[in-house]
Amino acid sequence: MEAVYHTGVSAHEQHKLPEARRALQEVVDIDPDYKDAAQTLGAIKQHLEAVYHTGVSAYEQHKLPEARRALQEVVDIDPDYKDAAQTLSAIKQHLEAVYHTGVSAYEQHKLPEARRALQEVVDIDPDYKDAARLLAQVVKKNEKRRKVRRIVLASVVVIIVALVTTTVVWPRVSLLLSSAAPSPTPRINLSDARVGFSITLGNRKIPVPVSNTITLAPGDVVLIETSVTTDSSPFPRALSFQYYAPRGRVASKVSGPRTSYVAPARPGPDVITVSVTDQATGASIQRHINIIVKEKE
Repeated sequence: MEAVYHTGVSAHEQHKLPEARRALQEVVDIDPDYKDAAQTLGAIKQHLEAVYHTGVSAYEQHKLPEARRALQEVVDIDPDYKDAAQTLSAIKQHLEAVYHTGVSAYEQHKLPEARRALQEVVDIDPDYKDAARLLAQVVKKNEKRRKVRRIVLASVVVIIVALVTTTVVWPRVSLLLSSAAPSPTPRINLSDARVGFSITLGNRKIPVPVSNTITLAPGDVVLIETSVTTDSSPFPRALSFQYYAPRGRVASKVSGPRTSYVAPARPGPDVITVSVTDQATGASIQRHINIIVKEKE
């Protein structure tokens, strides 16, 4: 037992906390009165608590990269830390949903949407190899498109210069330019629109802060209404809405702007992913509502 204790102390001094915790926990399990082992193990547990609360705070502020790093550190040191594992699982489920959104956009040749989704995944988890690999392919295709555009633009410039320097053709070009129809009104893009949420619990509206994070009790049923606007007007084209929650339950995964959500029976985090699609162009965006499920005090 002395050898196991000294192994734990040595690992702790080298900041190898997973090995230190395992060795010291083995000593304390055999001899609960082994004070030196219990004291060092207590220091490791205090460190875990501090890192866990840092991760939860970052999660509630929707700072998912910081939250994932902190919670992963906790689980790496203590795989049985259930609260950290549960919140980390919710983050991983969110990553899966965003990753599949990126894959779908890539398969439909919607490279800007694919790049945004995949970049979000890699920013949160740099070790997500499938997302990193597909993101590299998207960046490569985007670069090829830019090269083609530059070649086309250069060709157009050459043609225009040739026309300008040709005295016979130039008057005709001037006439065409003067009689050309006015430029069309710039097309409104879904990515430029604002997405807002109205959430009602019974007869009471729940304020939705900028972070899109609300607190519910287990089993609460809320009505969610999604609004999409440009400036002060509703979005001018038909939209479809898709809702997804890994722990709670939505009335329908595909619906109009209104749906209901039932909070999970057990406390913990959840996230509602709302996908909005422009039916005319096929463009889509995603927004998220963070749910913190707590028992009523």
